[in-house]
Amino acid sequence: MAFEKVGDSYKSAVAEPCDYNRALFVNDKIWLFGQKFVSQPTFNWGHHVAFAGTYGIAFNTANNKWEEPHTFSAVTNEENRSEAMFVFNGAVHMLLFTAFGGLAMSELHEWTGSSFKSVNLKSFAPIAASDKSARVTLVAAEGPDDKTIYLISTMEHQMRVARLTASGDGATIDHLFDITADQRTSLAQATSGVVSGGRLLVSYGMHGCGFRWEKGSIIACDIEKKTCETLEITSDPAPRWGFNGALGRGLMPSGAWVHAGGSVPKGMSGSSFDGSIWELINLDSTPAWKQLDGSIPSDMEGEVVVDTKHGNVYSIGKTQIGKAKI
Repeated sequence: MAFEKVGDSYKSAVAEPCDYNRALFVNDKIWLFGQKFVSQPTFNWGHHVAFAGTYGIAFNTANNKWEEPHTFSAVTNEENRSEAMFVFNGAVHMLLFTAFGGLAMSELHEWTGSSFKSVNLKSFAPIAASDKSARVTLVAAEGPDDKTIYLISTMEHQMRVARLTASGDGATIDHLFDITADQRTSLAQATSGVVSGGRLLVSYGMHGCGFRWEKGSIIACDIEKKTCETLEITSDPAPRWGFNGALGRGLMPSGAWVHAGGSVPKGMSGSSFDGSIWELINLDSTPAWKQLDGSIPSDMEGEVVVDTKHGNVYSIGKTQIGKAKI
């Protein structure tokens, strides 16, 4: 697997590019959304988000060309908001939820190709935290299709599973179950997830001296029975990444969950780029890591997306776009 340059940097196509971006692959296009820093002084926090109003620009993988960028105004100005972006029903969607003090699904917006439009959303009642400053995180799990999205939130070390589905003229989010923590996951925070064979597999990191992704275990939940267990991943070698794990992921038609590129902790607070590419296989039984040939070159480090339809990995670097066949 060798990476080849297939395009120029997004900076060549955007007048005022952001240093942080969110990339998603849909309909043979890589959509890149700028993320600007927004301060949250009430909570002594801040984050980079697209909802503050930036740009959306598509890289067309059919002709390897950037299309015209589209700027959009702020979706919300609420301080106590965070976002999750994912592909749902064939389009990029942005879910807004409370960032601190409780779990509430606030708004859902669909990207039309030039702007975000509001989607009528019905959701479960807000779940309050015991501490108003408790931070909320949320990740969207990948699956065999984009008609149903499983959402894994973490608040005060409690992980919860919700399900997003289309309903009538809008969408509905139902709270399905809470993930009961065991001795190994009492300080866990969900970092990603995947649906396979009736199970929801939740990858997570641990709070301690910083935050570190756990490569050696995964939480497996039976969606129908609403029961969960922590599985050990004993295969060796395994990815060396820390923090949130891989930069890009994708569930292949073969059933393998591809993880591509990440950062390896270095010293007390530093990191170094590691472009290795792995598959997590045997998702329906005992998961195991399998390293693939090749890696993302350091000069192509950036946002990573996996084209599961055609079996390609793309890295949207600061200076160029790289592509390799899995």
